[in-house]
Amino acid sequence: MGPQLTGAKRALGPRDRAPGEPGPLSRDAVLARALDIINLQGVERLTLRRLAAELGVSPMAIYRHVANKADLLDGVLDLLMREADVTAHDEEDWLDWLCETFLRMRVTLLAQSGALALIVSRASLGPQGLGVIEAVLARLAQRGIPRFEAARVFHHLMTYTLGSVAMLGPILQQDPALADPDERARRIRANFELLPGRQFPQLTRHGAELAAAFRDDAFAGEIRRIAKTARIGEENR
Repeated sequence: MGPQLTGAKRALGPRDRAPGEPGPLSRDAVLARALDIINLQGVERLTLRRLAAELGVSPMAIYRHVANKADLLDGVLDLLMREADVTAHDEEDWLDWLCETFLRMRVTLLAQSGALALIVSRASLGPQGLGVIEAVLARLAQRGIPRFEAARVFHHLMTYTLGSVAMLGPILQQDPALADPDERARRIRANFELLPGRQFPQLTRHGAELAAAFRDDAFAGEIRRIAKTARIGEENR
């Protein structure tokens, strides 16, 4: 059974230290507090001066650990991927492995309200993010899927996962109780069915099906369907 939305690692939850409370300053401490700011205020509100104030240090102290804001944001994204460790599981079947990996990625991104904006703001990934891509492509290669097909499947898996986070994230931020998949499906279905039927006949008719698509098991099923589209055969040239 894959991870639940309420089951993100403790390390990814809100930090325990109050803003401004001094603590050991290291690169990881700087990156962790920057992630807090991104989650609470948005990536666009993160500045080195604001971060220094949150940590109770001078801006120059921040520069001992990051070169500039770009380095800071790259580091935060890499820290997020390192703590999530989405490939750290022992599923043996290739489909089960892909499903578990992308479920964990979805849980991680949904647990961090600013994670999606952070990802789309960066032009490249650090070692941890690149390591996830490497692991996924290696699994597809072991299955005998040629390079072109593997790249296509990976692209679709990532696009679907990020799209799912973009759609579901704001719903969970509005009401954390909707982390429960049954309650979420019930509430979303009710919202569709309350729409004026004459104005939105298709939305009211498909309310149950549209709501079901937000469930974790529906996400997992779609990951499997995407992976199964890969054609096994000779390498495309």
